[in-house]
Amino acid sequence: MNDERRKIFEELLEEFASYRVDIDGWIYKMGFMTKIYDEKTGKCTREIGKDKKQEGSQDVVLEIKNLPLFLTTLNEYVDEKQEFLKNHASLYVYDDIYLDGNPSSQEKQIMTTVFSNASPQDFKNPISFLKRQIEFLKNDSLFGGKVEIPLEEPFDGKTLVYGLNPQHSKMETPYSFQCEIRNEDQEVYHLPTVSFGIADGTCFIYAIQDFEKHDRKDKFYKQIKRTLYQANKGVIEDESLEKITSVSPSAVCSLALFFGFMHQNNIQEYEVVPYLPMRYQSKSIIIGEKIEKLNQLLASSSPAIQETLKEEMDAFYQAQDQLQMNITNKFVRNFLRMNYHLNTMEITAYPNEVDDFLHFTLQDVPQHEDETFVEKLYHQIGKEQTKKI
Repeated sequence: MNDERRKIFEELLEEFASYRVDIDGWIYKMGFMTKIYDEKTGKCTREIGKDKKQEGSQDVVLEIKNLPLFLTTLNEYVDEKQEFLKNHASLYVYDDIYLDGNPSSQEKQIMTTVFSNASPQDFKNPISFLKRQIEFLKNDSLFGGKVEIPLEEPFDGKTLVYGLNPQHSKMETPYSFQCEIRNEDQEVYHLPTVSFGIADGTCFIYAIQDFEKHDRKDKFYKQIKRTLYQANKGVIEDESLEKITSVSPSAVCSLALFFGFMHQNNIQEYEVVPYLPMRYQSKSIIIGEKIEKLNQLLASSSPAIQETLKEEMDAFYQAQDQLQMNITNKFVRNFLRMNYHLNTMEITAYPNEVDDFLHFTLQDVPQHEDETFVEKLYHQIGKEQTKKI
């Protein structure tokens, strides 16, 4: 790592310690403490941000146990990310405008956003984390443009368009799987997007996002929505499956297609990343700052009022933590639901059993005469009569 890039990183660590990263006037409300260890003795030689905990932040610590190797790996990641952005012109233009064409700011943004995609265990093992992120960027062999295929019953007359899209630096992963259903009039129904990366033959899933690009009153939207509800058959009626009934049919269908696509590319190992503390923290810090200002305004109030405010603040943060837990559990339930639909899927470890992630394998789903709606979707990708568009 050259001196200029090293200086950017050192300054960034101080900004992380203040829970406020400034990139050409664009403010990231995120941060953590950093501990740097001697790679030979294992002793902590430097702490950055030890006594600077921000209201609304969490106790996240970046543990760098081999600084030279960490810097080398971070340097490689920045180089790979810059190459990735140059290879996808629309992303490069987006970041170039966003950062006013400043190369140093782009490097700083790359170093900032990568940590917004780190799980709690990634902060403890940042070198492994960065190596995985580098592999995500290098594994672009699946990126081959959009593909269109005719859909079978009950989508007769409709086509499925699917493929990978590159994503800009603010997103969780460099690529996402996107699919949509079209009719002869080129009306479009967008299914949820799956953000993922591939490293060491394993697919890491970070998000399933429905960006709601539809007019809910649209006739075609309503027609496809009704069709997708067939994914609920056998689930809604079974009271023992109550925990997975809340998963949306569109997410089920998108994942079925995604898994079919992954099978065509020989992927059988999966890890789901359910919680990224920096993304949660940024919202909490903003609210925490507002509460802190209110606390300052009421500093001269009676002890009773101050005690009441403290109790309300504590209750608020507990509610925020519960909300985040609910969001995390909701994300994991998507895969528990798929485990019900696909009998060759095997969950091998739940979050916090082995690490932060949900682990599962998915062997090919055999075709049979009585295929369910979800199994049929899984088998749509890989059929003949495909064409690139």
